[in-house]
Amino acid sequence: MKFYKLYFSIVSLFLFSSCQIFSTSAQLKKAIVHGTLSPGLSKLEGHKLYVYSTNKTYLPVDSTIIKNGNFRFEISLNRQNIPFRARIVYSDTTRDKKLLDYYKEKEYIYFLRPLGIINPYIKNVVEPSFYVDFGENVIFPGEDTKTGFHTHRLASNSPQNDPFFKHVEIRLTHDSLQKKGVVAYNIKLIKQYPQSLYLLDQFFANRDHFTLIELKSMLNLFDTAITNSNNYKKIKLYLEYKKDNNTTIFKNDILETENGGSQQMFNNGNNIKLLIFWASWCAPCRAEIPNLKRIDSTFKNRNFSMVSISIDDNKESWKRALNYEKMPWQQYVVSDNNRDLLNIRYTIASIPLIFLIDDKNNIVQKYQNLDSVTLRNLESKIFALTHQ
Repeated sequence: MKFYKLYFSIVSLFLFSSCQIFSTSAQLKKAIVHGTLSPGLSKLEGHKLYVYSTNKTYLPVDSTIIKNGNFRFEISLNRQNIPFRARIVYSDTTRDKKLLDYYKEKEYIYFLRPLGIINPYIKNVVEPSFYVDFGENVIFPGEDTKTGFHTHRLASNSPQNDPFFKHVEIRLTHDSLQKKGVVAYNIKLIKQYPQSLYLLDQFFANRDHFTLIELKSMLNLFDTAITNSNNYKKIKLYLEYKKDNNTTIFKNDILETENGGSQQMFNNGNNIKLLIFWASWCAPCRAEIPNLKRIDSTFKNRNFSMVSISIDDNKESWKRALNYEKMPWQQYVVSDNNRDLLNIRYTIASIPLIFLIDDKNNIVQKYQNLDSVTLRNLESKIFALTHQ
């Protein structure tokens, strides 16, 4: 028996990203995903297995019934015929007390557990996802681990899974002396993996690390096969937006409110602002709400205001979370009309994400996860700004 390092949390599949639309047009290419489950998962016989895109976590791409330990999905790829990163998952529950406390539940947590895919390049690593590509994607059982985890293998790699499983990473730096070498290294990577959506996604998430000229030169090296992908288009939109806009200046956008109306983010005239991006499914976001309530209580009468913007795709889940958390400041949710623009403007690679904005609408500071140190830093900056 081998022990495999789990490269993911079995509790949550919830990652932030914009919507990816799937179509059933007969002209679209098909991806066939089929295989056999590990013998340790025989309890799932007759149950459902699901395929989820990591870009759209609340709605499955497809589902199937497990028969004789086997499964088969026939998936029409998205309307641009672009491969996508997927998880194959099944329903499970846990009564672990720490997890119950963390997710504020009393009896048990229902969640979707992914099939682990053994990384063919990195020893003792199991991946929660892989890229679904055109044609056949065959999965067969791997070894069961000492921890009771049931692993699987992909029968073969593809232009998408090869760099993904190798954990090929772009290099980043803000050091002007190292920049030339870093860009040259990244160009070499793109030329080696010109069809890699995994690499493209990294450039999108880290776009602020590069000048417009650097980013454009690297983007142009990717294969035309992926120029219709969401993130390729978003980088192009980012280049156009940043060419004509100062991205360190806050824009008072119009967003959707809880009752379905729309209004500007901040409409009370207060000068110092705190802008919070979160989602109902994001446990770290929910965990820091008590600290945000403390900030609101401390500074709300000192020319200071807060708004939270949910990136939930599912508005009903967002409304249920609002009812449970009872945050006393203004709440908004992004819509399909402004999702990409907000993502580009604020570089929302992950949440929670918080921006402190001064009285001249300059973004003073960006925060991710309010631990004790960053919380003190944020409070001291708000105090200084509200007492000038």
